[in-house]
Amino acid sequence: MSASNDIQNTLYRLAWGADQRDVGSLEAGFTADVTWIRELSPERVEVVEGRDAIIARMQDVWSKSPTPNSKHMITNVLVHRETADEAEVTSYKTVIRVVDGKPTVGSTGWYRDFLVNESGTWRVKKREIVQDA
Repeated sequence: MSASNDIQNTLYRLAWGADQRDVGSLEAGFTADVTWIRELSPERVEVVEGRDAIIARMQDVWSKSPTPNSKHMITNVLVHRETADEAEVTSYKTVIRVVDGKPTVGSTGWYRDFLVNESGTWRVKKREIVQDA
């Protein structure tokens, strides 16, 4: 039986966690040893190792904005490979930010996620983020 819904919910939980500053959602969505690779441009790549380090980085970003002002839209979720224990998924991301009371596109790009099933819970073990804009 396909776990596509559970896998997609993991991606949505991470987006919700980032937008709502919900550390529990981030902890539930990432493995402890997750690797996060963010390609800002072909010349600029950021690598963050471990769930705690990713959460600390996000908390640093949150500290620079007094209130949550972003919405990560995850679309076109495509499961490329799925076994009982692992999955590879790509999806588009569009980040909407509220600036001066107006919604604006903050960034676009896509994710390549490698997930593992840890005792019945799907978690991202590796996330590659490619920024379009």
